[in-house]
Amino acid sequence: MKIKFVILMAVTLMSGAIYAQDSKPNRLALSTGFGTPNRFSDYATVKLPIHLSYERAGAFNLLPEYIYVGGYVRYAKIDYEFTAIYGINITYNYNLIGFGGRATVDIARAIDVLSGSEVMPKFLALYGGAQIGYDIITISDDDYESNSMESEGRIEPFVGAGVNLGQTFGLHVEFGNTSAAIVTLGANLKF
Repeated sequence: MKIKFVILMAVTLMSGAIYAQDSKPNRLALSTGFGTPNRFSDYATVKLPIHLSYERAGAFNLLPEYIYVGGYVRYAKIDYEFTAIYGINITYNYNLIGFGGRATVDIARAIDVLSGSEVMPKFLALYGGAQIGYDIITISDDDYESNSMESEGRIEPFVGAGVNLGQTFGLHVEFGNTSAAIVTLGANLKF
């Protein structure tokens, strides 16, 4: 039952990163990403963290066209290894599933709109924002003798930049903790 609820919430709240300089209000975008260094430990290894998000420009015409709101879902598998007493190596396996809301301000688009002229190049996207959500983390040791589950609320600011490679496709990099990693690279699709 809990898994069905998490899946339902993740699908409902999935958010995206729209980083299109030439975007119009109420346009949609979808973004996935992956990343490296993480918030768990210097000794942990993140295995392909994935971040899927969806945002809508202008939020049904209630906000300016350079503000995007939506949701996200993320997954990461993390292995944490250390040497215990008597030189025994122990590995803890973490599975993280997170979901929540996301708000982004397209700084480049805001500069254009607020200045009344096109100042920033169309192919460039600069943005910042925050994710507010919830992470569910399952933990087990390498022998699967010890299992536990944790959950925590998260507020994660981020900044990013992107390059638009046409009307519908682009690449981006985000700095923050959006995918259980410090740096996230990805592609975005505007539709």
